[in-house]
Amino acid sequence: MKHLCIDARLYHATGIGTYLKVLIKGLKDHFDLTILCRKEEKSHFDGIRTISLESSIFSVAEQFELKQKVPCCDIFFTPHFNVPLLPIRAKKRVTTLCDAYHLDYFHTLSIFKKGYSFLFYNAACFLSDQVITISHFSKERLISKCRIKPKNLKIIYPGIDLGRFEKKLLPVRKKYSLPKRFFLSVGNFKPHKNLKKLIEGYALFAKQEKDPPHLVLVGKNEGSHAFYLKKRIVQDPDLRDRIHFTGYVPDEEIPSLYSESQLFIYPSLYEGFGIPPLEAMGARVPALCSTAGSIPEVCQEAVVYFDPYNSHEMATKMKEIMENSTLRSKLVEKGASHVRHFSSKQCVLAHIELFTHITQKMSKQAGYRAQSTSYRSSPN
Repeated sequence: MKHLCIDARLYHATGIGTYLKVLIKGLKDHFDLTILCRKEEKSHFDGIRTISLESSIFSVAEQFELKQKVPCCDIFFTPHFNVPLLPIRAKKRVTTLCDAYHLDYFHTLSIFKKGYSFLFYNAACFLSDQVITISHFSKERLISKCRIKPKNLKIIYPGIDLGRFEKKLLPVRKKYSLPKRFFLSVGNFKPHKNLKKLIEGYALFAKQEKDPPHLVLVGKNEGSHAFYLKKRIVQDPDLRDRIHFTGYVPDEEIPSLYSESQLFIYPSLYEGFGIPPLEAMGARVPALCSTAGSIPEVCQEAVVYFDPYNSHEMATKMKEIMENSTLRSKLVEKGASHVRHFSSKQCVLAHIELFTHITQKMSKQAGYRAQSTSYRSSPN
């Protein structure tokens, strides 16, 4: 088996973490794997060789630790743009750039983030033997923002583990003190996730209803933006008892939250792919989504769309879906069919084919070099 080393330190991140879980589960029987991870996360990789890294991502210490600890391997795979800048003992490098968010929103970043974003995105494109991205939208944005040729970018859609939604539901409603009827939104609390507009849209919808479903926001609610949102809700007597923050929810409980909800809402202003709407489809829940970024490319006709800058339109669409049982049933059936185009099996197979192609090409090149050396050293 060829030796594949994967940087899995973002195993618990939203988006990238889901991508990593699907990949590692599918690749472990096809490659000799080494996983780079945090010391406390080693238990997630039973039966797989692990190496712990403790430096902060994008730190100077991280670069020296990567140089020291990345083992001799055929391929080193990074699922993010925090690539090693110093030489490592890998024959080939493959990097996934999920999007160009940090470059498209460059004007919103701090000086420090501007510096590392410009450096690492371009380094990832220059140092990688192959770059993977996860949508046509992301490919176009990366070509626009980075010095990379289209032929060096391969699109592989992330996969959804549909088996997660076929297991017995867990009693999440009681654990998180949730009402019987609720809308759901899953993700982090960064400004581009557009939760401010979601709350505005929900407030408009709730004012029109006698007994509206509550709104449940799932994800780590840390940072100044999350603080602002919670303060806004606490100060509004019409919202404080109707909007719920769960904080971090373990992976095994996420399917149950989807399945218990009446409607999934995805208001994001920017997505390189957008896994949560597909997870909602896998749970047979209707989805209401933003028209921004890659979302229309990924979800196509399986969801209802709204302008993410228009809270009134968002509220109107919420009302339309909740009052139309035929529409809800149609969305559920369309979603259940559509999500099967994004199976974890297809995603893993595409990565296996790419990694195998790279290693086979290496073997051929090594053979040619050996043959050439033999020819030059043979007596006349």
